[in-house]
Amino acid sequence: MEERMKKTLIASLLVLLSTMVLFSDAKLTFEATTVSFGKVEQGNTASLEFKFKNTGDSKLVITRVLPSCGCTAVKLEKKEYEAGESGLIPIKFNSHGYFGNITKAVTVHSNDNKNPTLRLLLKGEVMVKNFSLPEINQDKIDFNIVKLGKKYTKKLKIKNKGTIDMEIMDVFHNPEIVPEFSKQTIKPGEEADLIITFIPFKKNIPERRLRIRTNSVKSRYVIVKVIATVKDR
Repeated sequence: MEERMKKTLIASLLVLLSTMVLFSDAKLTFEATTVSFGKVEQGNTASLEFKFKNTGDSKLVITRVLPSCGCTAVKLEKKEYEAGESGLIPIKFNSHGYFGNITKAVTVHSNDNKNPTLRLLLKGEVMVKNFSLPEINQDKIDFNIVKLGKKYTKKLKIKNKGTIDMEIMDVFHNPEIVPEFSKQTIKPGEEADLIITFIPFKKNIPERRLRIRTNSVKSRYVIVKVIATVKDR
């Protein structure tokens, strides 16, 4: 009888241990999943960190930490954390080429069975002291009624309202449009002529577009709509 009770007790303990192992789990808990780096001047690097703790009862393993872009760098001190152990994920954000309010994501993969993938957000504002800023006196040109194959020309102004020279980097346009600038470099406060020659090849196109790329980080592209009603010759 006593021997049977011992066997029953041992069996019960084994079941209990098996249950404990089965439900034992790592748990990745962050103090905050969104962290602000405040304000940073363009070109500088912002450093911040996400603090976490393994609030589970088994070893936590962080398998991968993937930033959403190359502007964000992540370097873990280690990947394994015992139950109750704390750690942090240090992140560096390179602000070169950015302006204004920024939000970037970092995805953390771990052996937390309930949340194997967690998304972290870093936010802040990139300030620009020196910049070029294009301003155009009209964003739409209407040639009204035109005839196929005929040449039509109109002129508009593009101004630099920034603090440094503005460069006309590239112009993307429909083959029916021929743009010509009076100058490619526009100094602060100055303006240049943009002459648009339009030679319609097709009918029934309600709108053509001219896209101008500049070195401005605040407003890199300027778009001009070209409208016309094309008739036969």
